[in-house]
Amino acid sequence: MKIKEEIKDLNSMDIKKLSIELKENQKKLMHNSLKSAAGKLENYSVIKKSRRHIARIITVIKEKMES
Repeated sequence: MKIKEEIKDLNSMDIKKLSIELKENQKKLMHNSLKSAAGKLENYSVIKKSRRHIARIITVIKEKMES
């Protein structure tokens, strides 16, 4: 998914859905980090992508809280 489409999707969600997605992505990141530490993760770029997605979600939540 392209970044602009991803941001549009995030902006269309309400804060409850965003917080649920944030928790899910944080769990996935933790799981992938543990796999990476064990040496069983095949694609290490997943960790970087997950961090960026989490940061985008947090940014959208903060923007919605301010307005």
